[in-house]
Amino acid sequence: MKGFTLVELIVSVAILSFIVIATTSLFSAGHDVFETSSGSLDMQRLIRQSVGGMAQELRQSSRSDIVIAGDGSTIECRIPTAIDPLTKSDTISYRLVNNQLVREHPAGTQKVLALNIDSLTFSLDDAVLSIQVQARVRMHKREVSFTIQERVTLRS
Repeated sequence: MKGFTLVELIVSVAILSFIVIATTSLFSAGHDVFETSSGSLDMQRLIRQSVGGMAQELRQSSRSDIVIAGDGSTIECRIPTAIDPLTKSDTISYRLVNNQLVREHPAGTQKVLALNIDSLTFSLDDAVLSIQVQARVRMHKREVSFTIQERVTLRS
């Protein structure tokens, strides 16, 4: 009589189970890496856009129009009238509030530009403003962090 013994069947099922578990684990790990990378790239893109918009507005100011808080975490700039002659508030401010990058303009009106921000630092050297943003988020059991720096040459 031809056929498989019980031991051969158990070994075959064990080997097949091992292969299925290994394959599933690889697909799951690959999916997690993809989701983490995708989420990280989306977050970086959003923060880069926010910092780019901030830099564009700040670039319109001169050194005398800018006030940076003592710890470098908040900046206020006067809006040149050529940009917004009808505005009721003459300043725009950027600051970190509860791990959120916040833009305030007009006074009392806040807009959240980015989330998961660890630190926001402004420094001014002559007519060059440096902006540094550090962000960190936990995605799929992995912590992703990065730093974005922007240098803005102010108008004279």
